[in-house]
Amino acid sequence: MRTNKRVGALLREGGEVLPTRMVLVGAYYLMMFNEIDCKVELSHLPFENLRYRDRTVLILGKDGNGKFILGDKKGFYPEGIVRMIGGGINDGEDVLSAAIRETEEELGVKEPADIFVPLIQVNVEGTFEGEKFTHTVYVYFLPLTDKQLVSGDDVSDVVRMSEKEYRQLVTNYFGLSSDNFFEHPGGKFSWGDYGKVYGFIHEVVLDEVLERNL
Repeated sequence: MRTNKRVGALLREGGEVLPTRMVLVGAYYLMMFNEIDCKVELSHLPFENLRYRDRTVLILGKDGNGKFILGDKKGFYPEGIVRMIGGGINDGEDVLSAAIRETEEELGVKEPADIFVPLIQVNVEGTFEGEKFTHTVYVYFLPLTDKQLVSGDDVSDVVRMSEKEYRQLVTNYFGLSSDNFFEHPGGKFSWGDYGKVYGFIHEVVLDEVLERNL
């Protein structure tokens, strides 16, 4: 469900990136996240982000050839699954600073704050056996024309996808089985539950990018 609530990031007036959702505040454009709710019924105790973290930030890059830039994590994701780069927001860290940090850690480039375009804020609520788990995901769009990217941190490979390939990725997320589990020291989670959340996020992000013609 889309709401009218907004979370902003400041850009100087006259900047290159002027998305459709913004207001003028003094000499600045206040660029807005589109806030969306994602409510899912879980088949098992949730994955780490939903269970233990309050906030994460994701970044969808796009290169000069119109390909979307995502990250693979060999040995973690099931076959056919990759994800937007990003990760947890540290205590006391603002969302934009986290996006800049994650981009540098995972793609090897430190980009200026004013080219990160706020896309969506997803308020995730997962319910398992009557218990609710909540998590907030912030997503930025990042133009990365003519950038030499080097995977780092827990990203093993930089992946470039056409719109068609990206749509197939969304399909792959929603097709993950609830009986496929990932074992970790704290227990296990269902990839089917992971796919419900991240399939939704990747889908609404693409919708937002196309709507804004980014």
